[in-house]
Amino acid sequence: MELFFGNLVIEPEKASEQLNSVKYSAMLKRPVWQIRWGTSLAVRGDDTGDKGAITEGSGGKRPSSGFQDEEFGPSEFGSGEFGMEAGGMGRGNNATANLDQTAEAELEEALGLVAEVIAEQFSVRFSRGDFGLALSSIAPPPSVVATPDNNEGDSMEQEMDEAMERERMEQERMRMEQEQMDMEMERSMASGSEFGSNRAAEMEAVAPLDDTPKIDPGLEPFPMWKPGIVYLGSVSSAEATKKAKARDIDFILHFDVILKEGREGAIQNISRCRMIRVADGKTIGLSKASDSVEVQRPGTVARDYVNEQVANLFAIIDRQMVLADMPKLSPEIAKRRIASLFSGSKADRIKALAEIRLYQSQQLISDEDAEKAFHIVGGADGMRLLYGTQEDQIATVHEWVTEALTIEE
Repeated sequence: MELFFGNLVIEPEKASEQLNSVKYSAMLKRPVWQIRWGTSLAVRGDDTGDKGAITEGSGGKRPSSGFQDEEFGPSEFGSGEFGMEAGGMGRGNNATANLDQTAEAELEEALGLVAEVIAEQFSVRFSRGDFGLALSSIAPPPSVVATPDNNEGDSMEQEMDEAMERERMEQERMRMEQEQMDMEMERSMASGSEFGSNRAAEMEAVAPLDDTPKIDPGLEPFPMWKPGIVYLGSVSSAEATKKAKARDIDFILHFDVILKEGREGAIQNISRCRMIRVADGKTIGLSKASDSVEVQRPGTVARDYVNEQVANLFAIIDRQMVLADMPKLSPEIAKRRIASLFSGSKADRIKALAEIRLYQSQQLISDEDAEKAFHIVGGADGMRLLYGTQEDQIATVHEWVTEALTIEE
């Protein structure tokens, strides 16, 4: 998501479709490109190893075939782990290759069918864009297959011609960027604004970066349980909320599991799922209890039972969490919103600039106002993101992302 915001900031024209894919969250009261979800687990009681979680065979009657819920029948899932529609983040191996087996094992052991059903219902909503469209178009880069070339001389000459053409295009791009910078400087100075009068000195301070920093993939602290949901660990809801707040996660699906010793030494597993808004730690949704003893009543189908127990939670999600189209804003409202972004944390800088780019693209603020906002949020780095070379812009984004991922909890 940080790199997604960086793309919106440094290439707003090329990324205009993604920039304008923004939605509005009534629950968060702000524009959103993608709601970030986490999950956590707290197990209490007599943990002797087997946690007695509900499984497909737990009910008094087994289902005849697959997932037969009225709203989410088998046709909703199709192929793949979740059967997401083409274009969804979770399709095929693109997302499932990054799923964490340890997270899956811990949640499956403690929750069994409860975790499976919630993941299925969540993934349907995620793949159809209920929580945002920012990551829906991600696809792996095309594979390059080397083919033998019997005419090495022709191939080498073609490569040299292509290299020279790339160099010519790069020089032309740099020339055009310099002309644009000169025009912007003249216009800003002519406006007589306080910021414009200091523009030349500010641009002198924007020196190119010596090295291009690389983002360490190990910086991401949380493994991915399912596409769209990271795993915060086996911790209390308070600790999960603290971790999530430090990492810009919006909502948590927190599982509370109580283990009791039942008759003949069997383990009774009672689980609930709470939906927590990270910003204030408030519980805004709670499922009914799924009880491994209750599911054994004669005639009970385990999957139908679990779906019924979590139905009220997803009713709240469908009513309050699905994103809406952005409302029409006036320039005055946009400027007030931008002013509120100035007090954000350093870790939120790149997201703040992406939102500023949104209002600039909608012509709710002028280019001069956008420039001032970039300077207030990012100083010399902000100017580099506006006017630096592409290499320096990307390097600056990588620096900011690395800083955001290394903040102290």
